[in-house]
Amino acid sequence: MEQSITYQRKTVLLKAACGIILILISLILIVASSHENTGLSRTIYYSSSAILGFWFFGPLLMNMVLLLFTKRVLVSWDKTNVKLRSGELIPWTEIRKIDIHRTRMSKWVQSVPPSYSLTLSGGKQVIINTYHALTNREFTHYFKILKSSWKANK
Repeated sequence: MEQSITYQRKTVLLKAACGIILILISLILIVASSHENTGLSRTIYYSSSAILGFWFFGPLLMNMVLLLFTKRVLVSWDKTNVKLRSGELIPWTEIRKIDIHRTRMSKWVQSVPPSYSLTLSGGKQVIINTYHALTNREFTHYFKILKSSWKANK
């Protein structure tokens, strides 16, 4: 029996809507900064706030919009293999460890989505990205299912 980790489109749609609102606020700040009655300090403040808004929320919005139009399966598996989103098959016997990585900031101060990490027998690490498409509860729930399937099939 094949199992999979899927996301709900309503979760992605909600996060995309929030991203659109935050990007619109950034656009409003750009328009406000170009208004002729603002002083230099206010123009710098509004412009830098808008740029930060695009920097933080732009990638999230792009990911959410792309996820709305792609298949909902992030990863699937059966008794013999794990099938990644890219189509790559990884046998359960190759997997030595399964870890969880929570949301964190990258060195460029951007949000890195939570992910699952598969450590293979050769030391190679395979990351299963969730693109912020899962709720925290779903993320933890799917991790438990993935790990128990690994223990049962290795």
